[in-house]
Amino acid sequence: MNNSRNQNGKARSGQKDNQPTEAVPDKEARFLNPYTFVPTPRRDEVEGPLGDALPRCHDRLHEGGWTGSVKVRLTVETPLLLLDTARAFPAPTGKEGHLYYPMLLRNGSPHLPATSIKGMLRSAFEIITNSRFGVFEGGQEPLGWRRIVSDALKMQPVRIVGDGQGGLKIEFCKAVRLPRYVAGNVVKYPDGSLPQHGDEVWVRTRGRTPTVEEIDKRPKAPGKGWEQGYVFVSGRNTEGKKCERVFIPNNGKEAELTPELCERWNKLMLNYRKAHSEEELKGFNTTASDEGKKLEWSAHLKDRERAKLQEGTLCYAYMPGKKITALFPVAVPRDISKLAPVDMLVESLRPAPDLGSLSPADRLFGWVAPRGSSTRPAGYRGRLRVGPVRCEESAIPKTTRFSGDGLPLAILGQPKPSQGRFYLSEGEHRRKLENPPSDGLAKSGLYPSGESLLRGRKVYWHHAATAGNPTYWSEPGSSTDPTQERIGIGYREFRRPRSAKEDGKNPVTTEDFYFDTGDEEQRDTQNRSIEGWVTPGTEFTFTLDVRDISLFELGALAWLLNLPEGHFHRLGLGKPLGFGSIRLTWDTSGTTLRGNKDWATYYRSLTAEPPTPDPSEIMKMALEEFEKSTQDTPHKEIRDVFLATTTGRPELPVHYPRVRPLGMIANLSMPMPPDPRGRSYEWFTANENTGKNQKTKRTEVLPGHGRSLPPVNADDLDLVLYQEVPKGQGTRHKS
Repeated sequence: MNNSRNQNGKARSGQKDNQPTEAVPDKEARFLNPYTFVPTPRRDEVEGPLGDALPRCHDRLHEGGWTGSVKVRLTVETPLLLLDTARAFPAPTGKEGHLYYPMLLRNGSPHLPATSIKGMLRSAFEIITNSRFGVFEGGQEPLGWRRIVSDALKMQPVRIVGDGQGGLKIEFCKAVRLPRYVAGNVVKYPDGSLPQHGDEVWVRTRGRTPTVEEIDKRPKAPGKGWEQGYVFVSGRNTEGKKCERVFIPNNGKEAELTPELCERWNKLMLNYRKAHSEEELKGFNTTASDEGKKLEWSAHLKDRERAKLQEGTLCYAYMPGKKITALFPVAVPRDISKLAPVDMLVESLRPAPDLGSLSPADRLFGWVAPRGSSTRPAGYRGRLRVGPVRCEESAIPKTTRFSGDGLPLAILGQPKPSQGRFYLSEGEHRRKLENPPSDGLAKSGLYPSGESLLRGRKVYWHHAATAGNPTYWSEPGSSTDPTQERIGIGYREFRRPRSAKEDGKNPVTTEDFYFDTGDEEQRDTQNRSIEGWVTPGTEFTFTLDVRDISLFELGALAWLLNLPEGHFHRLGLGKPLGFGSIRLTWDTSGTTLRGNKDWATYYRSLTAEPPTPDPSEIMKMALEEFEKSTQDTPHKEIRDVFLATTTGRPELPVHYPRVRPLGMIANLSMPMPPDPRGRSYEWFTANENTGKNQKTKRTEVLPGHGRSLPPVNADDLDLVLYQEVPKGQGTRHKS
């Protein structure tokens, strides 16, 4: 469908660029988040083929086992990205750090590594058998999250001082404002210099909200009415900030600096550093406003000395009651969860600690002992091998290539486990397989509770609305930005939009439905360009060589190789953008399976040919065994959730969360196109909006906000966009 967009579109007349806005839920703009989770109930009491056990040894074939090979045909449904990452190079027209990725080819045909297929099969096998996680790394540190503004009311300014015995203690202070960032109203020393962080000063204040009127660094008070304090400068780290602070000791009120507070501070500083790369800290992710261009990172991120808890440190003590529970570098800080991700995963789902605790996937695909453990044996060779993968000849071109510097892919969102409303469950609920956080739950009820668990195994939806649409997966070849051309119920989400025409202004066109983009492609460190992809309809074949596997294991493989029509596995890169939907089917003509009893008879005789049973009958028998073993809760529900994600939702567009900018019309028949500025973070910011509840007198999440990622098979499965409106017209708590 051609949107007949006006190429000379400009920002709406009468619309002020950069005017203050807030976001409200757009209940009609429904979408499907690219990823979701398959639940992982605990496995402590599971027995039989789904439980933990010693694997079969490799020295002989065991009774009841099956050995042979299964031929599999793989058909590409949506473009498959097979990229040669080792040969990536800087794109000539891209910004510094932007890479161009050639296709991974062998003799001119797409090369699909057998390891990629084995990894895909193992992940799916882990899901349907609720096995242990084969790999779970990087989960030793607590999750970081941003506290809300109202938490500043529970922050007390403090200074770390010596206790006279070689140790440290906490000295309570009061904070007074120090005007700093408003032209014509900056309080300086008498010599005209600016007060610096940590300076020991004398100040004279005025007003009901004490504000520094004069400041001096003399050894003694300049006169009556002056108070001694310490300058606290965190930096111009947010728009609208006008003042820094001076901390004035509060009549000797003190508290103990416990080892627990020190340990928590160190973990928080480590989390701060890991949240930002060195490259990020060299600049600033500014807004488009003039003030935004002057923003800087908080001082504790740039200065390692400021990140240390030592004598003279100025910080804030969080006191929700009478006791200090944490120390923070700023009044509205980042915080860390009570538990690390590994502690949010029940023991029975963590990687197997020893050979006697292998789950079904470990016993079939293999196992390696956790890093750093001294257990022996330290590994187990799997009993399934993926043979060489062959790209079949066909009448259609196997690949689609893009000229010049290739196709600029959309930005792929990085995993953000700190988005607890998506990645965490509210706790274990034995009556419900899925238990996402309740909509509207305060952040403080999710991270510090110590009861949250990981949501499950991350999977990606099949993009049912666009999978079979060749127009969607094409370049229009016109001057129109391909991402702003509506196709069916959505837009080309796999491609990055071109740059907005007018930097720093609201890029909505006069038609109010699209973004006003120019001719320049966006190629920077946030995305990559590709030479091409494997064309839908292309077929690959390979064999699964199995040795001494049980009927149950063979049945689970048969189930994965025989998904219902219209269901697809996901393979390769770019799955959130719709790439890599593939269909697996097993081919009886190339399949040979024999029971171990038949192999034993053959080896004893050395002359007789082993029997050749009908592979269809064997696979049918194995499939029945698997379905019988998983017919009860929770395994049947797990299978149903998995199947739902492999078929998708054809009535919904699939994309990352976004906010419709001020001036863009919200219309059921015109969904929102990709924003050339990116800004998916704005949805998560809007989702946490809070306001004062006049009934409870507490700060709470606003109605319609605080949305959690819904369960896969929930009645209300989809999320909604947020819509920018002028400041003051947003959602409020009822009075």
